[in-house]
Amino acid sequence: MPSRKRKRDAEPPAAGSTSRDAISAIFQRHFESKFGAVELNPVVAPRKPKPSKSQKPQSSDPESSEDDSTQSDSEEPNLSSDGESVDEEGEGDDWDGLDSNPPQPEVITYDFSRRGPPPSTKPSSHRSFMSSKPPSSITAPTASAYKQKQPEKDDESETLNLQNDLALHRLLRESHLLDQKTLSHSSASNRQKAIESRIQSLGGTPLVKLTNSDSKIPMHIRKGMAKKEAMRVEKKKKVARENGIVVAKEKKKKRERKREGGVGGPSVGKFKRGALVLSKRDVGRMRA
Repeated sequence: MPSRKRKRDAEPPAAGSTSRDAISAIFQRHFESKFGAVELNPVVAPRKPKPSKSQKPQSSDPESSEDDSTQSDSEEPNLSSDGESVDEEGEGDDWDGLDSNPPQPEVITYDFSRRGPPPSTKPSSHRSFMSSKPPSSITAPTASAYKQKQPEKDDESETLNLQNDLALHRLLRESHLLDQKTLSHSSASNRQKAIESRIQSLGGTPLVKLTNSDSKIPMHIRKGMAKKEAMRVEKKKKVARENGIVVAKEKKKKRERKREGGVGGPSVGKFKRGALVLSKRDVGRMRA
């Protein structure tokens, strides 16, 4: 009785082979863009073609030919009742035994002379690379070279105009301290005032508050100085009003009235030196 060979099912081709190839190509491009191109030199020896089973050596012996004919007759496909042939298990067997030449490791040679473009610095490419989802083969990332914008240099004329503007503003602020003939600071006190005005424009503290020189001046002199300053300000406002110049309106300060607190205090008048002092206004309000 002839031996039956075990039938081996043919493995269907992998459905995701194309997607794996696309993913591997994407990672390879990213690797080459960062570290350079890599050449692969396979060292696996080519496999020798084996003779197929259909090609059998023909013998001249008539006995062997008779045995082969009987074996072929016995191995004919069985016919079913409907006339269809039934395949036996012996067909489709592709296993040829152990390979005498096992696969050899691959040798990778890194070429430092070939350097690819720098990796992309886009946030979207970084997120897609660090994401757990594999990138799609349709939208393959392309290495786009970013052009760094160089800071624009100011023209010499613009720099010169800016310096002239600053000098003009300073001249207008210090014009009242300059001499009419020489247009310069005539005395040391004027120079000191000009320096103090520059310090105040930069956010510094006036020298008057730092030295506290007003505390050394007698009270009647300080009152006269304050009165003179108020007259000077009023005169400037009057001149500006006559010339049609709009001057900022000063906001009136509200008078702060102190009120005695505490429980049990008088609601009318003031309690002073152990006695309740009532004014004419308080008395009139009480009589009304």
